[in-house]
Amino acid sequence: MDSKEFFRKAAGVLILLFWADSALAQAEMADAFRSEGKIYVVLAVIAVVWICLLVFLFYLDKKINRIYGECKTKMQSGHE
Repeated sequence: MDSKEFFRKAAGVLILLFWADSALAQAEMADAFRSEGKIYVVLAVIAVVWICLLVFLFYLDKKINRIYGECKTKMQSGHE
């Protein structure tokens, strides 16, 4: 086994260890939020963010389709 392969495997093991520790800390934090009743605030904030993103994407899609339609009609009529 050469040194590159050894360091690659060692880095992989370290990443897995840090990832597992991070997952455990997140579970503890979720338990703390749940026990204090703050989990509903977190869920509400997440829901508001997702709803705002969806509304923005819908608005952007409509605007892009309108601009695309305008460009398409200009190209068909021969105007530049």
